[in-house]
Amino acid sequence: MTHPMSMAGPASAAPLVQAGLLWIGAGCRLHPTAVFLPADLSGTVRPIVLGERVVVGAYAVLHGGLSVGAYGYIGHRAVLGEPEYSYAARDHHPGTGADTLLGEGVIIRAGAIVYAGPMIGDDATIGHHTVVCAGASVGAGSVVAANLTVERGAFIGAAVCWPASHCGCGALNPPCTVVVA
Repeated sequence: MTHPMSMAGPASAAPLVQAGLLWIGAGCRLHPTAVFLPADLSGTVRPIVLGERVVVGAYAVLHGGLSVGAYGYIGHRAVLGEPEYSYAARDHHPGTGADTLLGEGVIIRAGAIVYAGPMIGDDATIGHHTVVCAGASVGAGSVVAANLTVERGAFIGAAVCWPASHCGCGALNPPCTVVVA
């Protein structure tokens, strides 16, 4: 019996690789149900780039303009790079067509949404069901815990734990700044 994660990836990935719209680094593991969408709703087509040894979980949806650094982890049902649409304004928020950049070793937990445009630094973690809006930035080594929203244009510096109750700052972990809301 084979493991559900395979280096071959979903059947939908092969034509995208051949077309140059999906770059898969060596040693990546893609769940067969992962979805890759290089075209956004406005018809703009951009490639998706996965560094070496990236893991993409079940039912994750990756949009064009997304770049994931080496050793990244994308949890099941995460959505990355989708343009952020305002249903109240009936339009996309400014900056939603920008590239979505995830550094090396970034962990995106299950159910998280990282809209198009954010930059997430190396070794940062985005918690379960957390939303990172267009134009936001999360610094290297930071931990944004579960069920939070990082608003448009917000900047979270390097090595920040938010909130403190979800972070293991102490003797075994590197120094960090604790955000108390």
